[in-house]
Amino acid sequence: MSKVGKARKTSNITVFLFGKPAWEMNLENQDVDDDMVQALENLGDELKERLHYLSGLTRKLLDNGWTGQGSLYDISYYKDQSLEETARELTELGMNPRGMDIAEQDWQPSEEYIGNGSQKE
Repeated sequence: MSKVGKARKTSNITVFLFGKPAWEMNLENQDVDDDMVQALENLGDELKERLHYLSGLTRKLLDNGWTGQGSLYDISYYKDQSLEETARELTELGMNPRGMDIAEQDWQPSEEYIGNGSQKE
């Protein structure tokens, strides 16, 4: 007797952390002067605020059953639920989806198992 898994929905939230310095501020071919000193200080303040916000977001998502993985410039979080459920959860948690890339995937487990549990190719 064969068993085939039921299709499921997974929500994915991706948030940008920070990029290369030249992405974050006007740096290339600029003179090192008082304006650059101020730009560095401003960027430091902005990065501190952004990363503290993202640490709180990460804590809330982990505490509510999300998993995640980091990459070069961002973090992606995953949970088996629909976009509607994700939107409702973010609202209930008091999280603003600003700056979040939120997507949904439908997936069907590709493995089929036969009788004794051996995998059928």
